[in-house]
Amino acid sequence: MSDKPSLPKATVLEGIAGNLLTGSAMALAASCSPMGPLLPVLTGALASGRQAERLKGAFETVQKTLQAHSDAIRELTDEQYKLINETILAMLHTTDPRKLEYLQQAIEGSLTCPEIVPLESAVLSRIVRDISAEELDFVLRNFEHELLAIGQCMQSKDEKVLLIEDGTRDALAATGLMGLGILVPAGSTWKATGKLRFAAVTVKLIALIKR
Repeated sequence: MSDKPSLPKATVLEGIAGNLLTGSAMALAASCSPMGPLLPVLTGALASGRQAERLKGAFETVQKTLQAHSDAIRELTDEQYKLINETILAMLHTTDPRKLEYLQQAIEGSLTCPEIVPLESAVLSRIVRDISAEELDFVLRNFEHELLAIGQCMQSKDEKVLLIEDGTRDALAATGLMGLGILVPAGSTWKATGKLRFAAVTVKLIALIKR
């Protein structure tokens, strides 16, 4: 007998998506943020209207995804539930349309990743929340490289080594990925000294967002 909790068809996740579509996004955001008291003022900004439109479209897509995977939702592990819930909340604070698309993909990806363990769920939730669309683009473009180096001007004949010029947008993206734990020191061997590599969790991140 499975020890997974049985979830009702009308899940909390579907409820959150539905509530956001009917205008409770600001209230939910206020409950999750110390900036809550300022939100009534911000709703008068033109940017607030643009964000409302972005969220409406995004959550319509999320709701369709959840409805299309009703069987998977009933069998969610706690780790999947956490990751999907955190991703939905991250959408509230995202104004970049490309990042919203990635988050929508992450929700669908989470439904098909039952092998996620608790620590991975926590780490991936933080990454999905904080990573930018440009940083995600960098990961997808460059994951095949075994090593990366920033600020080195010498030429490399090894196609597995990516040389990134300091001061470029790619260098800025790589620095951000270091802060998120996606790029880590490559090691102490002669070949790896002073270089970076993608952390093991990057494989799971790509699996979540690449559709």
